Amino acid sequence: MSLLGSLQEHDTAIDHLRRRLGSLPERGAAHDLNERRHAVQAALVALGTRLDELAAAEEGVERELAVVEGRAASLDNTLRAPGSATRDAQAIIHEIDQLRAQAGGLEEQALELLEQRDALLNEQIRAQGELDQIAAEAPAILAAVAAAEGEAGAELKRLEAERVATAAGVDQGLLATYERLRPRLDGVAVAHVANGACTGCHLSLSAADLDHLTRLKPGEHATCEQCGRILIPS
Repeated sequence: MSLLGSLQEHDTAIDHLRRRLGSLPERGAAHDLNERRHAVQAALVALGTRLDELAAAEEGVERELAVVEGRAASLDNTLRAPGSATRDAQAIIHEIDQLRAQAGGLEEQALELLEQRDALLNEQIRAQGELDQIAAEAPAILAAVAAAEGEAGAELKRLEAERVATAAGVDQGLLATYERLRPRLDGVAVAHVANGACTGCHLSLSAADLDHLTRLKPGEHATCEQCGRILIPS
């Protein structure tokens, strides 16, 4: 194989390895774990906010209930006090009944709030357990990422070193042409000629082009008239 062909193989392998480094399955697993952690943390924050709101609501109901029960007890004492006016008794009894009904409603509200708080606390415990599980899984996943990156990184360094050595042996003018073409041709600036066709664009070469290839002197090169790639006879 020519040095230019070897250089193209190294660059193709390097490009592939860099893409692989950017999409390692291990990185995907770490990303998914991180997304899970963020989601659970957000859920815990929302649960904490809701629990604070419920606690404030419970305190409000308890304060209101204490006021209502205090008022009912005061009226009951007034009703039982010696010398209380009989003409006021019916009105007092009616207000006491209303206050007791109001207290009953407040007690139901307090019970509902308590049930909601218990459900949220259970959800909070479950979410915290999931967060703990994520924390337990993280070290192994991060270690797998580091191992995969280390392995691919070592291979990349080896290929890059070989690439430098190979490029040093290529004619500088040809190398400049190669480097100029690669970005324009999806990283593949060199093509072989197989069965009379360019392996880059897969179009057949003319008889004159094929004959020209056979007459090339060392250091000379030809290009595909269709795609512009540097041609190497197979």
